[in-house]
Amino acid sequence: MYAIFFDDGTATYRLPVNPEKLEISSTQANEKYQVLGIGQIAVPSYMELCEYTFTAEFPHDNRFYVETQGQFKDPDYYFDLFKKWRDAFTPVRFISSNGIGKDTNTL
Repeated sequence: MYAIFFDDGTATYRLPVNPEKLEISSTQANEKYQVLGIGQIAVPSYMELCEYTFTAEFPHDNRFYVETQGQFKDPDYYFDLFKKWRDAFTPVRFISSNGIGKDTNTL
């Protein structure tokens, strides 16, 4: 289980239900060149942005397993919040913690 938070610089928001797993992936970007007599070569250039994948549940009412009991918000609240950030190109910090290993904290 992972506690997931988003911070937009003015407030920190926690997802109401902890996802069971969090997948992190990142790929190496390569520049490709055609070299006479050798063929195609790939030169590593930089690491692409990390991608975080998880499944979230947004209950319509305050269930016993909701982590934000005292501050429960309905699903539309989160949908509107994420849409507002996306539409305004707002940088948002992603924070995850499972209480065991290293936490993720990235802008």
